[in-house]
Amino acid sequence: MATIIGTNGNNNLSGTSQNDTLLGLGGNDTLLGLEGNDTLIGVNIVSGFGSGEIDTLTGGAGSDTFVLGGIVNGSRTVFYNDGNPFSSGTGDYALITDFRIGQDTIEVAGSGNDYTIGFSPAGLPSGTAIFLSGGGTFAREIVPELIAIVQFDLSSGARLLVSGPDTSLSGSFVFV
Repeated sequence: MATIIGTNGNNNLSGTSQNDTLLGLGGNDTLLGLEGNDTLIGVNIVSGFGSGEIDTLTGGAGSDTFVLGGIVNGSRTVFYNDGNPFSSGTGDYALITDFRIGQDTIEVAGSGNDYTIGFSPAGLPSGTAIFLSGGGTFAREIVPELIAIVQFDLSSGARLLVSGPDTSLSGSFVFV
């Protein structure tokens, strides 16, 4: 098990065949977990928290965890949040390229009431978007803020529904 850490620049980090943790820090990073059950964190979890950066996260084989938030200094923190409740967040988000429902997980801070699922905004990569909308653990955003775009292998029939319940998502999200 390796911990692979980038810099505050734009990094291309690759894991090993083991269970790895990849930590991109600042900059627009590309993280590739390869084999094993990997944890991918594109942001600097000490400061910045992804504001102003776009990271590409690819887990590869194995059951991977994509971290979009967590407990930092005793407080729940949403990564890729620029802190402006009027911002749509299109300048800072994670692009998750190979999410597999039932195998991978997305870790976010707060509760399900803080997030909405929708279409990817125009002009950005296609996929299902996760927006911080607030109203649960966090203050309500005036404009829901994009924190991630999730792409799927559509040949498997995997999808996130934009509206209505989707029981196939059970276990896909971990709230901290």
